[in-house]
Amino acid sequence: MGANEALGRPRVLHVEVGGTYGGSLRALEVYLKYADNSRLSHDLLVYFPTPRLETVAGLVDRCWTLRERVPSWLARPRLKARGGRAEAAAFGKLSLTVELKELATNVRRRLPLLPSVIRMMARGCYQVVHVNNTFTYQPEAILAARLLRIPVVAHLRNPVRRSRLAQYLLSLTHKVVAVSRAPAELLRFWGDYTPVVVTYDGTEMPTVDPVRVSLLRQRWLPSGGLLAGSVGRLDHQKGYPILLRAARCVLDSWQRSVPVRFAIAGEGPQRRELEGLIRDLGLEAHVALCGFVPDAANFIASLDVLVSSSLWEGGPLAAVEAALLEVPIVATAVGVVPEVLSDYRVARPVPPGDPAVLAEAILSVLEWRLNTPPDQREEELKKLKVAAARLHDPRQSAQHLDEILSSAVAQARSQGAVAGRG
Repeated sequence: MGANEALGRPRVLHVEVGGTYGGSLRALEVYLKYADNSRLSHDLLVYFPTPRLETVAGLVDRCWTLRERVPSWLARPRLKARGGRAEAAAFGKLSLTVELKELATNVRRRLPLLPSVIRMMARGCYQVVHVNNTFTYQPEAILAARLLRIPVVAHLRNPVRRSRLAQYLLSLTHKVVAVSRAPAELLRFWGDYTPVVVTYDGTEMPTVDPVRVSLLRQRWLPSGGLLAGSVGRLDHQKGYPILLRAARCVLDSWQRSVPVRFAIAGEGPQRRELEGLIRDLGLEAHVALCGFVPDAANFIASLDVLVSSSLWEGGPLAAVEAALLEVPIVATAVGVVPEVLSDYRVARPVPPGDPAVLAEAILSVLEWRLNTPPDQREEELKKLKVAAARLHDPRQSAQHLDEILSSAVAQARSQGAVAGRG
């Protein structure tokens, strides 16, 4: 689709930090596949070089990368991971100073991008800017749009603590789109007048290759047995030190002759720390750090249980995909998890930050896997699949976001904020 074909339709600029192909960019890719291109035309601005960006670039009119290199600070761990209960909640008193300092540092590091972002936005004659990351990650995009009098629709993908800086950025947005109820309720509690709506990220039904699934299972479980695994960036947010301690508890408690192994698919700044913890816990023969796995769906399908140990989330996407693939799940009760994984024996939500409770849930699901007749297992997993598919329907999600973006343009035009643009 060329730029000339976009004439007559409002132009949307989607803005993404990039650097890694994470859940936010994946969600944007799904949205763009199902968006109604007769209503809006779409461009994409990514700050830093990003793997697999070409797949998303093919779904927009124009795609720009602002910088040629990923800065070193983007690849470093954001918070020191301690693995205990005190680190479990993003809103715990212990992390207040750290979180606010991180937000201020984030603004300071990214404000130098502001002149370039202003030029890109002005050049494109956009009617609405969509901040695809959580709004506190993209202060320069919000400020640039404000200076150009372009309405901003900003996503809320992770919980955000209330602060003067965060509240100021929120006040500059037209509307906030939360990906689950929990962060939306927290934001509404701030008392700000910015509307907050919940729109679940659309998730396509994953396709799997049975041969690839079998090969992955043989690779991480060469002697047979049961395989528990997780998918995600090796970062503090994902709670992997807690998962490793839970794995140690599972292995110490497991009384059956069937072996259990753990595999974690993902890459990130916490790798060395996790490798050291694996050695300290004596898990070298039982846990594999698999690195980045491009076919996450096949990896998830190879598991007997998907474990998500995140300390905070908007999603997590891996848990939703596991439900769609009819894979049993143990996940911390953060983000959308309580809304998807409720009242199912095959899907156990647990409090974040507690290795013992996480281990108990993993053991329970593994026992269920061994003791439940196949037809009963299939029936229970299909119920979970139907619930996840209903909540994360990609067409319904895209239609909702189309309406939000279109209404932002209409309201701004009625107020004269974008008169003469486009």
